[in-house]
Amino acid sequence: MRNTTVADLEKNLKEPKFAISKEHYLAWRWLNLFGSLQPPASNGSRVYPVFLARNAIFHGLTVLRLQHGDRVLVPAYICSVVPESIIAYGAEVDFYDICHDFRINIEQCEDQIGPRTRAVLAVHYFGFPTPLEELKDLCTRRGLYLIEDCAHVLLGEAAGTRLGSMGDIAVFSLRKFLPLYDGGVLLLNNPQLKFSPNWSEESFLFTLKVAKNMFDVAMECSAPPVVNSLLNMAQNVRSLLYKIAQTSQEQAQVLSASVNSSHFDKSLVNLPMSRLSIWVASRSAINRIVEARRKNYLRLLSGLHTIDAYYPRHSYLPPSVCPWVLPLSMGRVRDVQLEFRKRGIPASHWGGVRFPGIIRDAYPVADELYDGIIFLPVHQNLTLKQVDAILDIAWLVAKDAA
Repeated sequence: MRNTTVADLEKNLKEPKFAISKEHYLAWRWLNLFGSLQPPASNGSRVYPVFLARNAIFHGLTVLRLQHGDRVLVPAYICSVVPESIIAYGAEVDFYDICHDFRINIEQCEDQIGPRTRAVLAVHYFGFPTPLEELKDLCTRRGLYLIEDCAHVLLGEAAGTRLGSMGDIAVFSLRKFLPLYDGGVLLLNNPQLKFSPNWSEESFLFTLKVAKNMFDVAMECSAPPVVNSLLNMAQNVRSLLYKIAQTSQEQAQVLSASVNSSHFDKSLVNLPMSRLSIWVASRSAINRIVEARRKNYLRLLSGLHTIDAYYPRHSYLPPSVCPWVLPLSMGRVRDVQLEFRKRGIPASHWGGVRFPGIIRDAYPVADELYDGIIFLPVHQNLTLKQVDAILDIAWLVAKDAA
């Protein structure tokens, strides 16, 4: 064990911040001088940058021409913002349970199809491919649209097929991987679908807000304490922006909105992907980011395999996968993420973002996943020392739980 590292982390418990960064942040080593990001599309697909992936779902239903009261089938293990975006559009949501390995339970899914069902949504969880061949066949047989949720995907493929290319539409969330304030993608694969977005114009004040947010996150995660103390004075800039924006109620609402909310905000639905986020995304060093995330995942996975208490939910990292997080469970022990967080590690889970309409005991596998799975960070800004620190804390948590 690396006792010095553990001591450093325990000391940080007295501070109101994690001992390691909970998210990736802007740094020059993850940028290229020239653009490198290729749109997540196959031949013939059309790509539309959007403000958030949840907005892509909303606009996707418009593209599919769903009517008020039409129903969409969604996996019961899902962040609440997905069903919220469907309901905000005016459609209804039904749920189907998935398998313990995150595969689609085809029989359960088909049983939930009703006379008003128009589309089925499937998720590639945590960046790992979910086989969609059977679901695609089911949708074809029943005359349903397939929505491919790639919000956990940066790049990836399954059986030689690029993730995001099998659905009639697909949605991506670039901000989960790249140091962006905002950023999602709506992908249209079905050539019969049409989309004519009417984006709101991005104001200079909003561009300033995006720039300030990126700067704040980078400084908070990477700067020494003396710099962070100076950042507190910079909060006056945000107050000034809001005061200026009072001349426009709509502008004030947009400036005050949070992209980190787990709830759908319809007031943001017609915002385009911001100019600065497009600039950063187009110059992100994708290959280096993928390599760093895979290295961190594999190092964590190797260490966790030596601790009997843990069950990594993906014990193999396919060559094409860029992981979003490392999901794992600890037997029947619940709220393990709290033990990690008390020790300075920003572990998380989906227990707090469960949609209220997902009734407990109706979807037993989803219940088990909500209760038992936690996510450990593997983002590109983690150093090897920090990855080892996560393993040290994992060992301590397992020891205390024994």
